[in-house]
Amino acid sequence: MNLDDFDDDPEGPQHTPAERATDGTRSPWVSVGMNVRLTITQVTVGILSKSQGVVADGIHSLSDFVALWVAGGALVAKELLFRYMLAIAKRVKSGMLVANAWHARSDAASSLVVGLGIVGNLAGYPILDPIAALIVGFMVSKIGWSFGWDALHDLMDRSVDEQEVAAIRQTLAETPDVRNVHDVRTR
Repeated sequence: MNLDDFDDDPEGPQHTPAERATDGTRSPWVSVGMNVRLTITQVTVGILSKSQGVVADGIHSLSDFVALWVAGGALVAKELLFRYMLAIAKRVKSGMLVANAWHARSDAASSLVVGLGIVGNLAGYPILDPIAALIVGFMVSKIGWSFGWDALHDLMDRSVDEQEVAAIRQTLAETPDVRNVHDVRTR
């Protein structure tokens, strides 16, 4: 059975791209609304009839989109945490706090990807959920590699970047009684 089997018109539906986009974005919200109504009904009937099975089924209906809300809340919380921690890290000039702030940002990004996977699943595209998991795994690996590489460089006694060296030279040149600046080395 394919989607054309549901059309009344033998030539297929005559919808504009805008109508299809509207229907596509409305569909997940209709699903959420129906699941909420179904959950409330099942839990109420289950409690009134003292049927644990009906209550459990109602809670199962609810669980289809509660991860979605958790992912959204985690996204907002982790992004706020990132901004707070990054501001502190810059103020105290701590590489460790910068790394910790970016860890919070990566958590926020992974929550966003997970949320998109859940929305895709609810919209009828179940393949988006494992794709989201794959993307999150890639993000974790990339960020881990990046922080590991930076930590390795910090342990290996590297010099600061050219912009910082230029600022040091300028500060020294503007200092009274300094006649010349040459061979500036930093660690």
